[in-house]
Amino acid sequence: MIIDFDTNIVNYKKNVLKNRGKIKWNCPYCGAKGSYHRHGTYNRNLIFFDNGRLKEIKVSIQRLRCKKCEHTQSIIPWDIIPYSIFSVKTIFQFYYIRKFEEKSLFMMSQKLSISYQILSNYIKIIHLYLRKIVLLFRYIYNIYNNRSILLYYKEISLIYLLFYEKPILLNRSSTNKYKLFYEYMIPT
Repeated sequence: MIIDFDTNIVNYKKNVLKNRGKIKWNCPYCGAKGSYHRHGTYNRNLIFFDNGRLKEIKVSIQRLRCKKCEHTQSIIPWDIIPYSIFSVKTIFQFYYIRKFEEKSLFMMSQKLSISYQILSNYIKIIHLYLRKIVLLFRYIYNIYNNRSILLYYKEISLIYLLFYEKPILLNRSSTNKYKLFYEYMIPT
């Protein structure tokens, strides 16, 4: 799986699916440059917030196959969590509603038409990850000589991936050792 930090779910269709130019990724297995060819797509369900309501869409995900070693890869945008139906921003919004709007899980589940158990599980996951994210913020804060830094979801996700070597909010022990590759450009 290749996580593309130059693409989000909004511009994925334009940047990846409809882009018929040269495929920019090198094969992470054999290192071949420019050896990928398009190998079809698959549909994936994704739930995100739209005007305060949860909305479900189907997203086509591009598959690539290396001509040299024949390994296949999926390209996913940075804001999709591997193996999760919810986007990164949606899960953080669950936490925001719970913490800062002080809504109970029961009220949230009624308002969002989502099960209490799912919300409870994601709130617990956020609590686990928040400790690590706070450590990252302290680390970044110290690097930049104690200057205040405003980070967004994309930057948090990228820094988390670089620091902990797994995507943020990926909470499947069976896939923690699954090889993930990512592309990103560091802003100058």
